[in-house]
Amino acid sequence: MYNEDLIELYNLCVLLECAALKASLTFGDEDWEGNLVYAHHKLAMICKKIMDGEVVSPERRLHHDWEFHFALVRACNSRHMIAVFSGCI
Repeated sequence: MYNEDLIELYNLCVLLECAALKASLTFGDEDWEGNLVYAHHKLAMICKKIMDGEVVSPERRLHHDWEFHFALVRACNSRHMIAVFSGCI
């Protein structure tokens, strides 16, 4: 895969995530919002540890990053978008 292909795929993911987030903001409820805040808090704590010089495995950081991004789109009301983001964020 060429660099240009990766850039194009990344840009496509950004467009899809923005559309899913917009839908989540429309359809999300208090539980969605609470889960989003919780996922953001966990990601922020990992980032703080990294900034403080603590060693955090890349897998752990990526897991929390994925959790946050998935929480953003979880309430988008589209099982197809949720399926896409379940495996690729």
